[in-house]
Amino acid sequence: MSSQTLALRNHFLVALPSMTGSGFSQSVTYICDHNDEGAMGIIINQPLGLSLPDVFKQLQLPNAIELPHAPAVLKGGPVKPQRGFLLHTPAEQTWNTSMRLTDELMLTASKDALESIAYGQGPEHYLFALGFAGWSPGQLEAELKENCWLTIHADLDTLFHCSIEERWLSLYAKMGLNPSFITSGGNA
Repeated sequence: MSSQTLALRNHFLVALPSMTGSGFSQSVTYICDHNDEGAMGIIINQPLGLSLPDVFKQLQLPNAIELPHAPAVLKGGPVKPQRGFLLHTPAEQTWNTSMRLTDELMLTASKDALESIAYGQGPEHYLFALGFAGWSPGQLEAELKENCWLTIHADLDTLFHCSIEERWLSLYAKMGLNPSFITSGGNA
């Protein structure tokens, strides 16, 4: 990674209020990877109107357990919206496509992880999203220079304990900011 490239892995990108009219309006994106080849992240606060049991039915997983608080399926981003991504805490088992992001967080994009959740053997904490957000080399850096995003270190509390609807505002509060008083010169 060059010295000019910002290392934003394990950070949240928090959309500035000026990002209206885009799929990123009031979004919070968890950055899974960021290097000289670009960046990849999962939007963590845009529900699709589906629940995980809906996905279990579509995958034809027989005898899936009842989930007392069925998590919403998220719109992870505009790239490959038909592909599922599980952002989760480590579990005892490993799955086909798991990638360790931090000591406390992994990303998995294989059906076997969803099967584990469906049968009560999945990770303790997880988010499931369809699609991801991607940036080509230098694109995210340019958007940051245009004041499209704020960045803050990611935390598990925001990912797994803050309600989807409150994530954007709660991160502004953590930064000591009020989004209604912020203006920026850029649009994404």
